Amino acid sequence: MKQVFLDYQERVKEVEEYFNFLKLLDDPLVTIKKKDESGTESQVQTAPSWLPFFKATSFIIIYNLVEATVRAGFSRLYLDIHSSGIPLSGIQKSFIKLWIEQVLKDCEPLTSNFNTYKDKINEISEKLLSQGVCSLDVGKLPISGNLDSRKIFELCKLHLISQKISKNANSGRELKLVKDNRNDLAHGNRSFLECGRDYTVDGLVRIKSESFAFLECILKNIEDFMEKKGYVKNTGTELGHMDKAEAVA
Repeated sequence: MKQVFLDYQERVKEVEEYFNFLKLLDDPLVTIKKKDESGTESQVQTAPSWLPFFKATSFIIIYNLVEATVRAGFSRLYLDIHSSGIPLSGIQKSFIKLWIEQVLKDCEPLTSNFNTYKDKINEISEKLLSQGVCSLDVGKLPISGNLDSRKIFELCKLHLISQKISKNANSGRELKLVKDNRNDLAHGNRSFLECGRDYTVDGLVRIKSESFAFLECILKNIEDFMEKKGYVKNTGTELGHMDKAEAVA
């Protein structure tokens, strides 16, 4: 997980740099100047649309961080499971069920013919009988454009991972706002100007900080799960079965 945390910190820096620019743009004491070929400076007149446009863009930037972080965390977990060399018979039932569902996804849509299903059933049977290792594909997880705290908690529960979140993450409530605005902008349901006018820079900074806190807790929970080998049968934790996220100090 070390590399996952390093990559996360690099992405966080990129987001922070964007927000530093956003704060400057929002500061009435800050002016933008340009130089002509002779070196003469002149002030650039900013358009009223600039600030709301860039405020709206912050939702896309934050959401990209969310999706990249969650994908990287579960990808590392899957690699750990596969690299452990533990056969399917020694893996928690939740992960075997997930593996079977991923194998059968190749049969979709439901119009797949009989031979397709037969081949997949044979593949599953052969791997179970040969004590093959559990190979999960993060690309088959439903994490494309729909991640908010509820969906992330569902993924954690599915993988028996703790859903404990620090209080300063505010239970990840703002992630739904981030997801919804990102999708509205991406699909053209709202204009950037319309979206950006609804938020202050200070409000967006708070949303960003809570999102960071939430993602850091999720990565730490995945790391703890891996260290305890929670995916191994009879040693797995039941933390992932909590119905609600538990806030910790």
